[in-house]
Amino acid sequence: MLELKSVKKSFGGINVFEKLTFQLEKGERVGLTGGNGTGKSTLINLATGFLLPDEGEINFGNLSLLNLKPWQIAKLGVRRNFQSVRLSDSLVLKDQFFVSEQKILDNLEMIEVSGIKEFLDRFPSECPLPILRKMEVLRALLSCPSVLFLDEPSAGFSRTELNEFSQFLLQYIPTSTSLVIVEHRTELMELVCTKNWGLFLNEPLRII
Repeated sequence: MLELKSVKKSFGGINVFEKLTFQLEKGERVGLTGGNGTGKSTLINLATGFLLPDEGEINFGNLSLLNLKPWQIAKLGVRRNFQSVRLSDSLVLKDQFFVSEQKILDNLEMIEVSGIKEFLDRFPSECPLPILRKMEVLRALLSCPSVLFLDEPSAGFSRTELNEFSQFLLQYIPTSTSLVIVEHRTELMELVCTKNWGLFLNEPLRII
């Protein structure tokens, strides 16, 4: 479904990827771990159009993503979050479902039973971090993505919050949606993912 093939990426003469190859099939749930500077977020940025590779191919099915903007890739069904929450401070949560041309009406049941219903009339500054992370995931899921990248979604969570968030992901992400979770905390990946990969600087991905 999604493939990065022989991708090279460097910053300031430092190679992050020399010949990275990464394949994601339909419905796979992959956890990606590795030390700081091994390129975990860079892989997401490449796959979603926020960075261009120096060399190599990035394909979604039979379509090359190399010349597409991030919003065009998102419309194709490849969605992501960011390490820092990116919600508008001036809108209450329920109004933010409309920001990226998504419709809330057909998905009210999912939103109401997801644990964020009581926060829908609050601003992000009035909500705990796990609620904001759920909000980001739900907003992405309303567009029925084929691929969803989550970049350190449990950062700052307690163990209890992490376990609850893991169950939320298992319950609400469809089995047909391919999921890639980048995390330092392997507990989340062990609970949610069917494959875990280790990313090592200038080396191919390794299964661990």
